[in-house]
Amino acid sequence: MTDYNGAMKTRPEHDLLGALGVPADAYYGIHTRRAQLNFDLSGLGVHSDLVRALADVKNACAQANLRTGHLDERIAGAISSACEEIASGKLDDQFVTDAFQGAAVNLAKIAGDLRLLSSGPKAGIGEIKLPALQAGSSIMPGKVNPVATEAVSQAAFQIMANDHAIALAAASGQLELNAFLPMIAHNPFQSLTLLKNAADLLAEKCIRGIEADEKRCEALVESSFAMLTALSPHIGYEAASDLAQKSQESGKTIRQVALETGLFTREQLDRILSTVEMTKPGIAGT
Repeated sequence: MTDYNGAMKTRPEHDLLGALGVPADAYYGIHTRRAQLNFDLSGLGVHSDLVRALADVKNACAQANLRTGHLDERIAGAISSACEEIASGKLDDQFVTDAFQGAAVNLAKIAGDLRLLSSGPKAGIGEIKLPALQAGSSIMPGKVNPVATEAVSQAAFQIMANDHAIALAAASGQLELNAFLPMIAHNPFQSLTLLKNAADLLAEKCIRGIEADEKRCEALVESSFAMLTALSPHIGYEAASDLAQKSQESGKTIRQVALETGLFTREQLDRILSTVEMTKPGIAGT
């Protein structure tokens, strides 16, 4: 595990990870404290009784799977040790609400952005190319469906649903009795499994294989009226508006119209409308 400043604490699992060739500085403990630091969460702690109940349920599951032969003895022992440490109350402050919810929202956002940026390739944005994991669309030959991002989004939606279901179950308890604890105990573990698998899928099957479509990106920049933002400091707002109107009427790019009107030389336009130059603070080309 790590402390709140990210400093490494010695734990038995580090010896195992070292033996597997995992460098110590690459290890990240499975604690919601790290999620709290990286995602927008409520910051509210989970009630200690619920934390202990979840640890007991997880420990019982591990022992049951061990006795039925569905779990290796070493893995079952590690799970039981972790659950006993959690049940002791030592890690109560590391369990905060919305850890899965916040991570799922971020995963859904990333997956949605990747689908949007890869849409097309002709009629959409098409700035990036996602790895082709299927032969194509069943109704549109040549189309590459973003199946990895779609799967991740569905996992994220289910995690959000689990979080809502837990809230409903918690709110439905009566006096000191809550008949819905089995679902409350089940959902976090399902969410954790979904979150882990979805993150792995997105990284391995999608993000690692993304390619930028440089020609498409360049064409989108050249056809954009955002070019006028870079030119207006040099010629004024009214002249820039005239260029926009001429570009729209003629169907030519801002660069072509600006060159034809004689307001700029080709060298000046190359300098001012450089994509690198336009991303820097200040006036492009100065």
